[in-house]
Amino acid sequence: MQAAIRIFGGILTWCLFSSIFVVHTSFAQSALHLTASDPASIRARDGAWQSAQAISQSTQGITGTQLAFNKHDDTGMTIWAQRPDSTHQGIFASRYVNGQWDTPQLVVSTSEYIYDDAVAVGPNGTAVAVWTQVLLGDSTSHLRVWASEFTPDAGWAAPQKIDTNDSLGSDRPKAAILPNGKAVVVWYESIQGTHRVFSNEYTVSTGWGTARAIDAFSHTGSFDPEIAFDNKGNGYAVWSQTWQGKNMVWGNRYVVDRGWVAPQAIAVNKPDFSAGPHIGFDDSGNAVAVWNETGGLYAAKYIRNQGWTAEVLVTSEEVYDPVLAVNGAGNVFVVFTEIKPVGEDSHGITQLASSVWAVRFTTTGGWETPTALQYPNGYDANHPAVAIDEAGNAIALWSGYNGPSNYSGSIVRIYANRYVVGSGWVSRKVIDTTNTYGAYTFPQIAIDGSGNGLAVWEQQSGPTDFNTDVWFNRFQ
Repeated sequence: MQAAIRIFGGILTWCLFSSIFVVHTSFAQSALHLTASDPASIRARDGAWQSAQAISQSTQGITGTQLAFNKHDDTGMTIWAQRPDSTHQGIFASRYVNGQWDTPQLVVSTSEYIYDDAVAVGPNGTAVAVWTQVLLGDSTSHLRVWASEFTPDAGWAAPQKIDTNDSLGSDRPKAAILPNGKAVVVWYESIQGTHRVFSNEYTVSTGWGTARAIDAFSHTGSFDPEIAFDNKGNGYAVWSQTWQGKNMVWGNRYVVDRGWVAPQAIAVNKPDFSAGPHIGFDDSGNAVAVWNETGGLYAAKYIRNQGWTAEVLVTSEEVYDPVLAVNGAGNVFVVFTEIKPVGEDSHGITQLASSVWAVRFTTTGGWETPTALQYPNGYDANHPAVAIDEAGNAIALWSGYNGPSNYSGSIVRIYANRYVVGSGWVSRKVIDTTNTYGAYTFPQIAIDGSGNGLAVWEQQSGPTDFNTDVWFNRFQ
């Protein structure tokens, strides 16, 4: 019997408009997301979604939208890739302050390709944007990591290349800003016949430092790093690494005023395949990491001053795109996708559809049974994101078809659901604006210091990819 997977987004998605490319993979996606926030009140338990509104207006096409938020001063930043004119590619950004989005600003304009953008926000309205692009005049067309810093007074600084001079190609940068204002960026690059995870740091007084490897050398390489920090500036980077013939989850601890300590294996049972690690911290300096392995979703906990616990199986279903949110008390939500059979077509080919699920961890009860937020019935759902408030309430987002995926009248919409402590998942709701073209993918979610939800996504407003804009909605 044959099988056919019909998912939008899948394991690898790409967007092409004119001559700008932004490449995403499902494992890197939340990267997309997680960049969201540590929310700080109980507003997520009540309120309502407002009317969706556009942040950007583009006739050149938009992709790669990312969101970061700082609950302590209620400022956020969203960035995306967009052509500023017919001959250049660029990164644009809009700052969220006083409950409003500022007019989008151009961060960088280049005649070279731009890929894989990410953003982080810090104290006092600061931010850093990172992306990869080909170095001007480089005939090899190798991607390099670039960065620009933002302050409210000076705006966006001139972009700088921050990876190594020996790189034969860099990819998937992720960024964070510590409470002391230092920015830390991680990525992986091709160097010395393998792939290594590198890091660079920015301080106001000295600027960017020198990139250094933070993984353990292996001949087959390290990939897809993620990064998170606690409220004191200590953190962890996690990544996938092939070691002794197995693809495992590794990490390296960052100590404030000291830097990176040493790489170590987190998934020590050496499964056949481990990928897509994500990590988040609570207010006590403890962390939770999740990843998908052959045979299910796994998690491990980092206990401050003690180290990592043994990994545990959260669900034995085959999962993709796990992303998590952790609140100050150490409670966790993870959202992910599963791919399941939904019947056969007229030719006897098994039809598969993707669905979105959520699972909760509490410090008192441990991991609970996963709950379907949108179950496969031929209506594909994908690209989940999640945020949690300090009371343990949560908001989950995902993109999904509003009808059978193989039906020509179906379009992709942005869906949201809320988890309320004591009640569970409450209701699924479409939060985008109604049109005949549908929403695009990779929605992002954060919760501000007052407990209001803030969602952004890309939405098509015309018949082609050139009519794509960044949209937002608030739950309040």
